[in-house]
Amino acid sequence: METEPGTAVPGTGSRGNMLWALIMVGGGGTRLWPLSSREVPKPFLKVIPGKESFFKETVKRLSAFVDSDRMMVVGNELHLPMLRREAPRIPRNNIIGEPVGRNTAPTVALAASLIHRIDPKAHLLVLPADAWIETRQQFKDTIHKAYRVAAEKNSFCIFGVKPSFPSTSYGYIRYGEKISDGVYHLKKFIEKPDETKAKRFLKEGNYLWHAGIFLASTKLVLDSLKRFAPEVLNGINRLNVENGKIQEKEKFAKLPNISIDFAVLEKIKKAYLIQAAFQWCDVGTWNSFEGLWPKDGNKNSVFGNCLSLKACGNVVYSKEKPVYLFGVEDLVVVNTPDSILVTKKGKTEEMRALVAVVQKSNKRSTYGT
Repeated sequence: METEPGTAVPGTGSRGNMLWALIMVGGGGTRLWPLSSREVPKPFLKVIPGKESFFKETVKRLSAFVDSDRMMVVGNELHLPMLRREAPRIPRNNIIGEPVGRNTAPTVALAASLIHRIDPKAHLLVLPADAWIETRQQFKDTIHKAYRVAAEKNSFCIFGVKPSFPSTSYGYIRYGEKISDGVYHLKKFIEKPDETKAKRFLKEGNYLWHAGIFLASTKLVLDSLKRFAPEVLNGINRLNVENGKIQEKEKFAKLPNISIDFAVLEKIKKAYLIQAAFQWCDVGTWNSFEGLWPKDGNKNSVFGNCLSLKACGNVVYSKEKPVYLFGVEDLVVVNTPDSILVTKKGKTEEMRALVAVVQKSNKRSTYGT
């Protein structure tokens, strides 16, 4: 791989550490359809009152402790102009567009390879662009704690969030012995459970939600890929990146479509679980906004223009035309310029099925996948 990231320099950054950050801007945000689309996926949505897009807020959050030239962004090639526009301080060559999505293992391999070439002692924080994180100081403190553990133990540090309810939408991580405050031996990754298991996990107490964030040295990341997913790493090493674009598009498209969890994290024998001290929300469905949007007197969560009467527990998005609710409860109403969604709150997990049907009907061609 010949191209190196932007203007970044080897060694310690101005913040006094060797920490880099990889922001993964993937997916089409199908579960937030019809607002999210292939052209404007979830990371670019501005749906938190008074805040910027998820991606822009992620960059701002990281800027408190990571230099801009030590951030790398990997997303869809289609979105390169938006990514560069929303993160103008990140060097252009640090923002890379993939020609097609191949899940997170190739993304992590690409970033780790590029960074390691110019900073062999780097540690890499990997996180998605589209989660909502409050309490920035606690976020910074948690990252610094993970950095210290990863450096001292030469190990992966995986981030988990204490469950607040028995969610079936998240993967879980079971932890074992406590090492220090908020640091545990990681025992097992667990796929999204059914409701019975989720309730048991909450009751037993030694399970955290998998936040999709981890930290490790680039050397350890690459060594682990070489051991557990050599086909991914070997494929990445045959690619060249110019002006933020992967030149060998066909080769990239043939890489294994596999997550970094399945490829590496679930196979390593020793890792540490870092309990997040910050508030976190995946914002994976419209239901998520119940805790993020202001509520009216009837506990309707509203973003935009809505008037309700004898209606309660609804989630409403409407920036333009007013939505009037009368005598209904537990609905999700999403009013966009070209589409309207009305569904029960319990059905928002199944949005992919609806989008697939609509795509097949050829009534709209810009949905995420």
